[in-house]
Amino acid sequence: MNNFLFYFTFIVCIYSQDVKFFDESFDPLNLVEPDLKLPIIIRTNDNIPQNLTNFIPDSIVDGFRIQVVSTNDLNLANSMANEIKEKFSFQTYIIFDSPNYKLRLGDFNSRKNAELIRNDLVQNGYNKSWIIRTKVLKK
Repeated sequence: MNNFLFYFTFIVCIYSQDVKFFDESFDPLNLVEPDLKLPIIIRTNDNIPQNLTNFIPDSIVDGFRIQVVSTNDLNLANSMANEIKEKFSFQTYIIFDSPNYKLRLGDFNSRKNAELIRNDLVQNGYNKSWIIRTKVLKK
């Protein structure tokens, strides 16, 4: 029995040497890799690339917006944005700053103008709103 196992193993080993496990015709020098499309990461103080914006570079300036709410519920932020657009007719912005969605309103060049609108918001029940200094669209 031992002789049989020895011969069987020997024959299997000899015949297994003829099997090619690798494609030897592969040449890594001829390998064509697809172009990678990596996301563009823009930090807070970086300039926005021209191909990513419809705005002229001069149209974004330092200014103020009113932040109405910061929530982790996108549906709440969207419904409040629609409600505020109807009441005040100001542009609203929903900004995702993980893990919250921040609802901001308006493009104010001066803090005084932002404070006037914030007072109207407080009188209409949005008493937790506050003024944020940020980049805004130039009017």
